[in-house]
Amino acid sequence: METRLKYAGKVVLITGVSVTDTTSIGAKTAIEFAKAGALLAIACDQLLTTTGQSLAPLAAKCLAVSGPQRLTPLLIGADIRSEVDCFRTVESTVRELGRLDVLVNNTDTYWGSTPTGAAPPVINHPDFVQNYHNVMQANLNSFVYLTHYALKYLMITNGCVVNNASITSIVSSTVNPPDCMAKSALNVFTRYMAGQLRALGVRINSINPGGSQTNVHLYTSPDALANTYTHWRNVINTSDQCQDIARAVLYLASGEACQVTGLNFVANCLCSKCFSDELRAFYHLHRK
Repeated sequence: METRLKYAGKVVLITGVSVTDTTSIGAKTAIEFAKAGALLAIACDQLLTTTGQSLAPLAAKCLAVSGPQRLTPLLIGADIRSEVDCFRTVESTVRELGRLDVLVNNTDTYWGSTPTGAAPPVINHPDFVQNYHNVMQANLNSFVYLTHYALKYLMITNGCVVNNASITSIVSSTVNPPDCMAKSALNVFTRYMAGQLRALGVRINSINPGGSQTNVHLYTSPDALANTYTHWRNVINTSDQCQDIARAVLYLASGEACQVTGLNFVANCLCSKCFSDELRAFYHLHRK
């Protein structure tokens, strides 16, 4: 299904896009915006340690679907946990592409992303504080930094912000407590800022995906959630969830959603059911 939303002449900045996977939410969002004619800026920390060739599959895909305009994405290497890099990312986008219409804060990191490796999510573990700071910097603070520095440009274009939150903001996961805290705060930030930004002509919304096939490890054991997730997707007959989320982002950023702001949109394919103790117990009791 092709998008009917048009972004010709619009500049979209997307953070947290995987350079190695064109099937993730961030990558699918970039591809959908490219289909709609947007000029893209893609920020990724992996570009700080690898060459631009690592983004070749995604960049090539965006170029291929952009139609006769042949729009090549602007690739920006940035560690968005750094306030300085957040500022530089926004300024680079506007300097190179001339404006900013949409900011998609898509970054997501998870428990265990420290030099010492994965740490159990218990508060008395020696690595708990380091993990906590890492997750909060990426999954909350970077969203605040980027929104702050992008606002003056979004005011010029009457633009908007879409924050990628998570179902963990609504249904907690013992596997990843700092992420639950960060994404819950992100939804509150979105609702709170909507009132302020509306007066400035800027909209802000968040989207809360369930566990997609690319991030099931965040919530429970991959095989358990993958099985229950697949079951619920089959129940309601839906397709690729990452693409579903990407199209929802396009809608929230579009003029068709001009009256929508401060919304914490849930797109979880009944995935909240996968978090219930009852379903987990059922799965383990009946596992062959």
